[in-house]
Amino acid sequence: MKKKYILTIFLSFLFLLIFSSSTIFAASLSNITNCWMCPNPFSPNGDGKYDTTSFCYSLSENANVTIKVYNYKGEVKTVLSNAYRAAGRHYEGWTGTNNSSQILPNGNYKYTIYATNSAGTRTYSGITCVYVPPLKISSVWMNPNPVSPNGDGKYDTTSFCYTVDQPCYVTIKVSNYLGVIKTVVENAYRKAGRHYEGWTGTDLLGHPLSNGTYGYTITAKNATALREHKGTITVVGVVNGGPRWIHLRLSARKLYLMDGNCLLKAYPVAVGRSSMPTPQGTFYIIRKDVNPTWYPPSWASETKPVPYPYSPLGPRRLLLSNPSYGIHGTLNPSSIGTNVTHGCIRLYNQDIIQLFDLVAVGTIVRITN
Repeated sequence: MKKKYILTIFLSFLFLLIFSSSTIFAASLSNITNCWMCPNPFSPNGDGKYDTTSFCYSLSENANVTIKVYNYKGEVKTVLSNAYRAAGRHYEGWTGTNNSSQILPNGNYKYTIYATNSAGTRTYSGITCVYVPPLKISSVWMNPNPVSPNGDGKYDTTSFCYTVDQPCYVTIKVSNYLGVIKTVVENAYRKAGRHYEGWTGTDLLGHPLSNGTYGYTITAKNATALREHKGTITVVGVVNGGPRWIHLRLSARKLYLMDGNCLLKAYPVAVGRSSMPTPQGTFYIIRKDVNPTWYPPSWASETKPVPYPYSPLGPRRLLLSNPSYGIHGTLNPSSIGTNVTHGCIRLYNQDIIQLFDLVAVGTIVRITN
């Protein structure tokens, strides 16, 4: 009987010890060990080299894991949110973006790994470095150069040839001394590598450019940098003949002086407001006026003629075959590029003086939308 009693006490004590041990084991914190990032630093620019990194860590116990990345202002990215992970080794990938899916700027960032179970939370903090090297444009040339867009089948088109070392958005523009006359590529996404952008040697209206040398700019940009390369392209073999004429595009608010099919000049203009639009159609210049006097029309509040230099017509006027309208200068240069006139076409005063000397009475003026 006594032996039975002792045995019962011993078994009870053993059961209590086992139960207590299992309870302590179940409630123990999950330690985070063997932590590092691979690679570190890394370069999330999409060039295929170290674009992503991994948080590498080991857990001693099962836990729910959260990983956050911080800059000096606070959290920028939650890489992992309360995800269950068993005891053992783990690798959590990250692309270097923030919570808005934007690539982080170059710099050092703090990261913290949180492991939580019923016993509480353990943390581990470290530093990761984002480093994207400067974007480069290299090996740039035009092929062929010169180009001869005259339709004879010889060198009618050319290509902008270039290499970018990272994915980026590319814009290519061709210019003369007045500014951009052709956008060949507009903010087009390009992968890292070699690229060839074709061009037919035409302006924004599709007309072949006149013979001469033109500048071009290749602009490449991504989240971390903007780079430009400037060069020149020569146009030869184009017959710059045909009648000189004016093309006015109302939607672009631009006046183009043409020599046959070749663009000679481009000028910004102001055109008619919606209530008094500039008429569309084909007209011609019937008179050229120097220092014109303005005679108030029926809609004007003034009643007396206004002589130059106070005239709103500016220093020159080209009167059209519809004599209610003309091409002239302005006393209000800030209006250029807008729809504010009573139907006439306004130019900067320096531009109307130049255009005045380049056209004759009888010059065709085509006005389109």
